[in-house]
Amino acid sequence: MWTPRTTYGVERLGALSDGVFSIVLTLLVLDLKVPKVVGIPHAQQRELVVALREQIPSFIAWIISFVLVARFWVAHHAIVAGLKRCHAGTMAWNFFVLAVVSLVPFGASLIGGYEFDPFAVGIFSAIFGTAGLALGMFARHAAGETQLRNNNDIGDLRFHWRYHATILPLVALAAVLGLLVDDILALIVWTAEPFVALWLAIRHRQRKKEE
Repeated sequence: MWTPRTTYGVERLGALSDGVFSIVLTLLVLDLKVPKVVGIPHAQQRELVVALREQIPSFIAWIISFVLVARFWVAHHAIVAGLKRCHAGTMAWNFFVLAVVSLVPFGASLIGGYEFDPFAVGIFSAIFGTAGLALGMFARHAAGETQLRNNNDIGDLRFHWRYHATILPLVALAAVLGLLVDDILALIVWTAEPFVALWLAIRHRQRKKEE
């Protein structure tokens, strides 16, 4: 008698996720255009400098987005590495993460296209805040599914759950509130976030070793 399969291997889930992350990282660079200038060589040089200067918002949006998405991929990889199997709920949470991450190029394009407009920066912050929340809930799901995990040590999963579902949305809120002071302050907040995450991850590792 045929019975429906309730769990699945995580290989294809990881492969699909890696593909989406890699596409998102690639799409980010498409907003950086090669300027087309005409005229005599000296005039071309000046026009090229001006044209590149006009793309500074796009360059800033690219580097911040690239670093944040890369950091999210590292966290996502760690969460999936803690699983030996998955089920429909796991895949649903994973698709939620991928859906929000796939919006990052849109948010970066808004910053580049509207040159740090507060509303554009606010949308950018909301996307990353939601992505962090989704990643945190994905880690919470993995930590709570005993039959899916590789082992009983949920320390790393709990760290990702608490940081991404709690602290990162607060970072997004701080970035949005920073818009009340200065548009650039919000981007400074997101520039600092990977360093904060790295510092907390190092402390987490040190505490685990001490235990």
